[in-house]
Amino acid sequence: MAAPKYPRAEYEAALASELEDRAFVFLGLQETICGVLCEPLTPRRVEWLRLAKSPFIVGGKVGPTEIAQFLWIVSAAFVPSKAKRDEFIPSILNLDVAKAREDIEQYLDRAYLNSIGSSNQRPCISPCASYAFALAGEPYRMPWREVLDTPLGVIFQLLGALDMSQGRAMINKRSDKVNNDYAAALTAWNAKQARKKKKGVTK
Repeated sequence: MAAPKYPRAEYEAALASELEDRAFVFLGLQETICGVLCEPLTPRRVEWLRLAKSPFIVGGKVGPTEIAQFLWIVSAAFVPSKAKRDEFIPSILNLDVAKAREDIEQYLDRAYLNSIGSSNQRPCISPCASYAFALAGEPYRMPWREVLDTPLGVIFQLLGALDMSQGRAMINKRSDKVNNDYAAALTAWNAKQARKKKKGVTK
């Protein structure tokens, strides 16, 4: 059995998608999820989703109602009005659930592409406060209300740029995963070859 071949095409596709999605968030363009016109995900909209106990944010079972709820909150038509929500949700309950879920997961993946996980299991403040605090100082000096409506994809890149300027290492979630998966496959192959050699098997 030959050694695993490096997946160069997969790596280059992952790298290209990272570059494209990082550029996209700075253009101020709206997105669509199953034909629904949506705004970029911002800290404020995440808090609306959290308040609504959206399983896409807090975990849990996902069905047509939860998908409709998510789409309402991130849609361009969203306003904090129960009457408007009740008008909107029935109009999208017949969406293809599998396709909608896939589109939402891709939307979230783009938003959190440059995020760095936290080990804090019991947060004492809203993530909004964390973002506002991080961007309040040099070099950005962003007012906290401005931070709330800045796309997360922009926020994470601004914080990443600051980390890089201070010599901290950054990660590329998609392309690094391709490299890590290849390294794991190669390590497993080498270990298997070593076991064969130890047993006197040459094939």
